[in-house]
Amino acid sequence: MNKFKAIFALSALLLVSGCGMTAPPAADGTEPTSEINTSEGASASEAPEIPIPGGTLHMSMRKPHTLNPLLNEDITVDNALKLIFEPLFVIDDNSNIQPNLADGYLLSDDGKSLAISLRSDARWCDGTPVTADDLIFSLDTIKNAPAGSIYKSAVSNVSAYTKTSNTTVIVEYSSPLGGCIYNMCFPVIPKHYYEGYNTVGSARSMQPLGNGLYAFKDYRVVRDMHLNAVGNFRGKPYIENVTVTVMNDKDTEIAALERGVIDILSISPEEYGSFNSQNPVEVSPYSSNQFEFLGFNFKNSALSDKRIRQAIAYSIPIDNIIDNIYLGNAVKSVTPVHPGSVLYTSDELPDYAYNLNMARSLVAQSGLTAPQLTFTILVNEDNNVRCETAELIASELNQIGMQVTVYRVPFATYVKLLQTDSFTLFLGGMELNPRVDLRPMLASASRSSGVNYFNFSDLQMDNLLNACVNAASDEGYKAAIAQTQKYCAEQLPFVGIGFKHQLLVTDAGIRGSKDPALNDVFRNADSWYISWQKEGNGE
Repeated sequence: MNKFKAIFALSALLLVSGCGMTAPPAADGTEPTSEINTSEGASASEAPEIPIPGGTLHMSMRKPHTLNPLLNEDITVDNALKLIFEPLFVIDDNSNIQPNLADGYLLSDDGKSLAISLRSDARWCDGTPVTADDLIFSLDTIKNAPAGSIYKSAVSNVSAYTKTSNTTVIVEYSSPLGGCIYNMCFPVIPKHYYEGYNTVGSARSMQPLGNGLYAFKDYRVVRDMHLNAVGNFRGKPYIENVTVTVMNDKDTEIAALERGVIDILSISPEEYGSFNSQNPVEVSPYSSNQFEFLGFNFKNSALSDKRIRQAIAYSIPIDNIIDNIYLGNAVKSVTPVHPGSVLYTSDELPDYAYNLNMARSLVAQSGLTAPQLTFTILVNEDNNVRCETAELIASELNQIGMQVTVYRVPFATYVKLLQTDSFTLFLGGMELNPRVDLRPMLASASRSSGVNYFNFSDLQMDNLLNACVNAASDEGYKAAIAQTQKYCAEQLPFVGIGFKHQLLVTDAGIRGSKDPALNDVFRNADSWYISWQKEGNGE
């Protein structure tokens, strides 16, 4: 999505000071009182600023229980640790796997062996080379890590792993695991440093030794962590120091960003809607894995009729919802695979373009009457975007012969009603893993043990889901995902709205192109630098 579209759309809701772009009039017609900065440097009339090394980047995280990235369970701590530790592989903007600390991989024909080779120029910050022993040790650490550790899925279905050279490891799987390479995007830790100290309570748990752009300096309990630039095979960053302040929650972080206490934070468009910064900021949207949809309860006899589900799909003005409710901060998707992903297929996928005449025709074909088509859209009242979306959908469905109302409840009640099948329609969302595994959402067995709140049960879908999981090659995995998407779009266990965006908000004094990604919002931090004006102002 165009970066400026998100900012234009949100600007009427904000009071954000800045330079470079004047906000349009507010919804009530009054003139804006502030501006939103969307530039990445000086204006066209000014000489370009030359990056100068130095300065301090201020960011935040929750209180860490460990600074060992493979034992950590908190995503905000993981984000900070990405500056200290390099991942084995990374995921690019199209969901392709790219080598990082590794320099390549090879999957065997039977899909049960994965050979990973490491790059030869990687070093720990004490100068020791990164070797296969470190990768073996890291896999051992993940295997023994708490169930809630962020990278626990790396060892899913793994039966063994062996070192075949100083830079090569073979990972063995008990059976083929489709998309297994997506599980290999974890940081590697040094065996020579952590061996014997590889528990949350150990002396080195809070004193990490990494191989990233920055090296750990110190950590003050419940206060902050300090890092120094050291550089690595990616180069050396311009910004010399990083201070990571411990903060209790997201509201505190947002307030800190507004006051200039921190320089950078990833927030949702909804959170940005009430953002009121004292300093000019830059906003960089990026894709999230948060999939939003309208779900059906298949225990309702009318909704078990595919023609009724199709009629509902044709009645939802998705483009209107994304443009005017999500304010452009989402991308339309019929299925729970991101359209920007290499795994997405548009071949033969029905898009259910808004068409009330088609919807009315399908209702007529069903032979069902308005009393039989009485539904309630369940929505959690704390989510204003979903509430507004629900009201719009209800008004559209009422135009095709249905009787639909919206039921807003607190989140705890919302979850309870979903778990007890006490609904007909619901607006929901799911955070999906980059390695697409839709079994928890769509498998028949997940009606009781997963998040298949739709009560959707279909043998062909179960077979397709299993084919994705058991694919023995990358090509087979992509083909199985494509077939699953097509069948999902045809059967409509839900109507996909799309994937939401996240926004990386930075102080305008942090210069350089921002290129946040789902798995690493700081992925090109080596190219950022601090404006001399910001430093000169003592900020």
